Amino acid sequence: YSKLIFLILIIPISIFSQYAISGDVYFKGTVGYGFVQEKLYTGVRIREEGVITKEIYISPGGGKNIEWSMGVHISSSLKTEVDVAYQYSGDRFNNGTVLFRRFPVGLSLVKEYQRNDSYLLYGRIGILGVLTPKYYDELDGSKYSIDYHNSYGGQIGVGLMHRIESKRAYFFIEGKYLFNKNLNWKSAKLDDVVYP
Repeated sequence: YSKLIFLILIIPISIFSQYAISGDVYFKGTVGYGFVQEKLYTGVRIREEGVITKEIYISPGGGKNIEWSMGVHISSSLKTEVDVAYQYSGDRFNNGTVLFRRFPVGLSLVKEYQRNDSYLLYGRIGILGVLTPKYYDELDGSKYSIDYHNSYGGQIGVGLMHRIESKRAYFFIEGKYLFNKNLNWKSAKLDDVVYP
């Protein structure tokens, strides 16, 4: 798990609490998928009738992404945003589970560039903390896990927002590039026995 540099594409519906004026607070939720990232082979192979049918990979820098955000408008076109996400990748199958998960927490400054009444282009830049990264697999009743130290880095992104007539609901698409320090092992366990 040497490098965690990836891109996440978010295609959500976002509901904002108020009009975009200074001091307004808003909330949003997004669901996305990281589609440009490292894929690492876990060593797990699925066998059916003695034949390998699938090899299991994880994407420590991407995978599925569920995110909750809160923002405050500094002005009509500048705002700060705090986001907490849950990211995971892996697979579940009939005799086990392979999962890598982490909790990125970010703080960013977002600048909006008005194009017309319906569409809005924006960019973001900020800091990022990757909390409690963990690898876990359970195969035929045997459990193996690796806990990693927290890691810190940054994020940049660009997005395009489409305003709905009410101006309180928005559709948007966003490309986000997150980067952070390499993950370092903290501890590992096999069937609740700690590895040295």
